[in-house]
Amino acid sequence: MFIVVQKFGGTSVANIDRIKKVAEIIARERNKGSSVIAVVSAMSGVTDQLANYAKSSSSLSSQNELAEYDVVLSSGEQITAGLLALTLQSIGIKSRSFLSWQLPIVTDNAYSNGRIVSVGTTQLIEAIKKEEVPVISGFQGVCNERIITLGRGGSDTTATAVAAAVCAARCDIFTDVDGVFSADPRIVTKAKKIETISYNQMLIMATAGAKVIHPRAVDISLSHHLETHILSSFSDTPGTVLVKDRIERGSILAVVSDSNIVVITIFHIHTDNIFINKVLDILSDLAIPLELLFDAHQSDPSFKFTVPKNSLSIVWGLLKDLGLNFITKDEVAKITIVGNGLAENSIILQKMFQILADEDINIISANAIGTGVSVVLEAKYKDVATVKLHSGFGLDAI
Repeated sequence: MFIVVQKFGGTSVANIDRIKKVAEIIARERNKGSSVIAVVSAMSGVTDQLANYAKSSSSLSSQNELAEYDVVLSSGEQITAGLLALTLQSIGIKSRSFLSWQLPIVTDNAYSNGRIVSVGTTQLIEAIKKEEVPVISGFQGVCNERIITLGRGGSDTTATAVAAAVCAARCDIFTDVDGVFSADPRIVTKAKKIETISYNQMLIMATAGAKVIHPRAVDISLSHHLETHILSSFSDTPGTVLVKDRIERGSILAVVSDSNIVVITIFHIHTDNIFINKVLDILSDLAIPLELLFDAHQSDPSFKFTVPKNSLSIVWGLLKDLGLNFITKDEVAKITIVGNGLAENSIILQKMFQILADEDINIISANAIGTGVSVVLEAKYKDVATVKLHSGFGLDAI
């Protein structure tokens, strides 16, 4: 049984015409002899609209309120799943929708940021044997009979988790771009498409802010050696394929920019280490991603880190409850150069800092790991820093 899981993002299912296009993509894959499982996001803009409805009705400050918030958010994918199943039926393909709780897709209890624990496959395999196309509502699971959403990009995670559970031959992540690029093409007009990228480098890019695939989805693909393709639902051009490490040590692959972060600085950590540990433990339990920052100019005993902007209200409340002295800075951006062995290459680090200095761009803080080096700077410099670093490291397309 050759199973292909195909995930379609919000722009791919933004309206009925695009859903019809998605049905054609599924039909073409079936004509190749594949059994297809589809995973869908909400229509473009719907999740934001639902979130605004909920936020205008509640402070979302308690677990009970967050539970209802996830019920509201999850409804967008349910609509899309039903519409795609109907569209497939209209062109002669047997199909039925599955909501996460029906399989079930079981998660932990972290509302709005759940992690998948297990995927029920019995009904999916039965549907495939009947030559049906199961259409799964992405972005959500269930824990203790409550809906849990998986956070932004959660449908990617749903797709790779389902693909791993059914031992799929491949997982296709359809977006509105032709694959993974060396920079955001909307910022860098000379960005190049990357035909193959290692799982580890894609994980760094996704964690750094590249929106083409969610970091958890990459992690699942890596863990299960799952063949994963990132491609566009709007063209027939080949996309990007995730592969094992193959890029030479010290080479630069891409520049990733992300303005969806907030820098939080907690002061007087020499007396508050116990609280810092408690903060880290709670953020880990809530599955809120953070990145520790290091500031060479820092003279006071403080603890600095970043969190996603959509997690700020939760973190703010936590720090207030602990009585910690802290400040936040939200007009910031993170720029990450991705390659292999960069943190160990002082020449590359020196060149990165010099390119930014030549543009009079002040670095707020920096961080380095094996396959990437990140700097945090003022948000107003995000685009120019991305363009200059992309050009400076010879990544511009000819």
